[in-house]
Parts: sequence; structure tokens; C-alpha cells
Amino acid sequence: MSGERQRTFRRFCGSAVILVAVAIAGCGSADDSGTGESAESGDVDVFDLDVGDCLADFQDATELDTIEASPCSEPHSDEIFASSSIPDGGFPGMDIVEATAQNLCIAQFDEFVGISYEDSVLDVGFLTPTEQSWNDGDRAVLCTVYDPAEEVSGSLRGARR
Repeated sequence: MSGERQRTFRRFCGSAVILVAVAIAGCGSADDSGTGESAESGDVDVFDLDVGDCLADFQDATELDTIEASPCSEPHSDEIFASSSIPDGGFPGMDIVEATAQNLCIAQFDEFVGISYEDSVLDVGFLTPTEQSWNDGDRAVLCTVYDPAEEVSGSLRGARR
């Protein structure tokens, strides 16, 4: 995968962390319908993801150049609920990138889910730049919400759990 820009996917469930390195090949949005839900099902380029897209299970993922999208009405593992950007500057290191992403996602969690992160049974994950994609100008963070106990059908917006 040398020569390709990469992004990192991290999922937090208590103290457990799942790491997925994701190669990126383009830009755009999988949400072509304007409804906030992915218009596609199946493999989608990571840069084609947007807030409102739902994603298939990441449990067995390793290195990918695409992520499997799923209509939110069907069983899925994650829903992209927010996007944010890390401030410009030199690459601060993955630990700082991931800590910043986690803070950005948790700060937006209660507005989306309807209760605080600390009181919720739901958890967060995020896609972040790697050092290589950072050097190419990538500062985007995509925040995901998921239920660590099971797949869900429908959006978790306003789930209050």
C-alpha cells in the first residue's frame, strides 16, 4: 500500500481499541440522495463517506481501501454522526491526533444521541488522518457511533441510550 494516502479508524469500547488503517483514493460523498443516508450499499471509498452514512461491521477489518456501506434501515455496526477538522500545523503524532479526534467526537455525541457520552451505552469510533495523509493536507475526522452489544437498524440520532 505504499504511495497511497492512509487514514486510521479507531473504535473505543471501554479500554479496548480496534485499529484499522484505511487507504484513500478519492474525494466526494456517498450520500447522493440528500437524505443523509448512503445512497450506496457495498464497498465505498473512504473519502466518499459523509455524516449520515451507515457502515457494515468493522470487527474483522484489517487494511482497506474501501469500507462497506449499508443503508441505515438495514443492520449495521456504525453510523457517521459528525465530522470535524484538526487544526493545521505540523503532524502532532498519532497519539495526539487520536486524542483530539476522540475529544471532538465525544463533544458532539450528546447533541446527536440525546444524552451525554458518559451516561450512554453507545460508544464512539473515528476515522483520522495518518502522518502521510496529514502531509497531503488531510485534517478530517469522521465520528461514528455504535452499540458495542449488537448491530442496529435505523439511525441512532436521538436514541437517548
